[in-house]
Amino acid sequence: MNLLFKLLFFVLLVIPLGSYAQKQPCACAGKDFVTDGQVYLLAVGNSKPASLNAIFYPTVEYKVQVCSEDKISIIGVTITDEHNNLIYCNTNKNYAAECQLKFQSLCNAKIELKLINKQTAEEPVRVCISYRTSVDKTN
Repeated sequence: MNLLFKLLFFVLLVIPLGSYAQKQPCACAGKDFVTDGQVYLLAVGNSKPASLNAIFYPTVEYKVQVCSEDKISIIGVTITDEHNNLIYCNTNKNYAAECQLKFQSLCNAKIELKLINKQTAEEPVRVCISYRTSVDKTN
């Protein structure tokens, strides 16, 4: 009876933790970065890219991350400024899921996501924007 109780306790403890770990949301902030406090969820289709507008301020280092609960492996990310000049594109970076950016002046940007290789997304794709301000360490 004691063994049965221990086994039942183990099963009740491990199974919920395992299923929770698989459905954990994407991690937005990381070491030294703070999330901007917004949740950006974009419905990306096979033939329909999705986009959002973002404002990036000067002297702030940003990290832009893209992730999906659907475990989509390849998402194309393109970031352009208000004049449609290319700032970042992950196609030549093995479709990296994150990038770090820093601007010398205010930048009104468009972040565009596109599914690659005819993948499908049943859940929205999440975009996380986090930042780290530059600190002058000379004083």
